[in-house]
Amino acid sequence: MPARLMVISLNPAPSDDETGQLISGQHGRLLDNMLAAIGLAPEQVFRTAWLRCTPRVAIKTTPEEQVRCAAFIRQEFAWVQPQAVLLLGNSFYDPARRWLLEQLIGHTPAFTVPHPAILLRQPELKAQAWHSLKQLKAALAKA
Repeated sequence: MPARLMVISLNPAPSDDETGQLISGQHGRLLDNMLAAIGLAPEQVFRTAWLRCTPRVAIKTTPEEQVRCAAFIRQEFAWVQPQAVLLLGNSFYDPARRWLLEQLIGHTPAFTVPHPAILLRQPELKAQAWHSLKQLKAALAKA
């Protein structure tokens, strides 16, 4: 199960539940293309979601929910042993979530890009994402 990269989105989309695959459809194809642009094949990437343990899909969560769901990320991180982590979405700039994430992944390099769903609606953010992806590629080259 080891993978070079662990990709974490905030929560599964309803369409992900329908397909049984995380970050699927147009969002997934865009993510695959973004990762291919830095030399990563889909089999080198492990996709997960932070808030899949809550009973509802929500952007706003309680601190208790964040901590409860963190146990899943901690276990997956231990299994996957990624060389880097890619965070999808601005929600990962939240100081409490960022602090908790740092407790889970230690010194593993982590990079944040806008979620592919946002990039499809706001293509002007692609330059920002590309900058972070180039940093991710450099970190993986050093690992």
